[in-house]
Amino acid sequence: MLWAFIFDDFYGPYPKDELKRICRNALATISNEPIPPANAIFDQLRITCAELREQTTPQWMNRFLKSHKFYFQGLLMDTFSYKEHRTYPTEEQYFKIRDRLIGGFMVMDLLELISDKIMPDEIIYHPDIHRMRLLASRLMIYDNDIFSYQKELLEGESMNLVLVIANERGISIEKALKETIRIRKKDYLELLAFNRKIGQFGKWSRQVLQYWENTMILLEGQLKWYKIKSQRYGITND
Repeated sequence: MLWAFIFDDFYGPYPKDELKRICRNALATISNEPIPPANAIFDQLRITCAELREQTTPQWMNRFLKSHKFYFQGLLMDTFSYKEHRTYPTEEQYFKIRDRLIGGFMVMDLLELISDKIMPDEIIYHPDIHRMRLLASRLMIYDNDIFSYQKELLEGESMNLVLVIANERGISIEKALKETIRIRKKDYLELLAFNRKIGQFGKWSRQVLQYWENTMILLEGQLKWYKIKSQRYGITND
């Protein structure tokens, strides 16, 4: 997760043509293909993937690669962040970009490794589990945006759901914040109810249950981190 933050902060401002080349090199690194020497960011990616290959399967590594492709698409699609003249995406554009840019699927891939077994593609790509993974990614988005909207408003960042809703609907920031919290609650309740569907996965039900439980622990931990560390964003813990 730290690697993704560093990659985004370091390479995010690069021109899109150059960023596209960098993303291709990162995907080649994950695939264990040789690339020219770069820097410590690529060195760490190479080390991490070598460690993952030792405890996973080629099938899992291919899923990890696909999740990175999805994340890199978001980097290349984002033409709104930290521009001199701020413009806002529509809510539809926002989610199309942000679902990729949050990198949630990469994190969800790693959560799978905590369970007893690596699940096959037909389980991990099942529509209900895909929905669970998307909801978890969305909750990462909501919590980030709710705790950072004041800071990002001052800094000229436009890829924040609170600010996007306020702009598109022509409402106050306060009302947009309440709407974002409402959306978050709706998606959280849907994710919470996922455990009712676990029985359909037969012999994989135990692993799916562990996967869902680990997801909820991660999200709870992230929320607590935001609350404890909220001074980073210049807001209170309320």
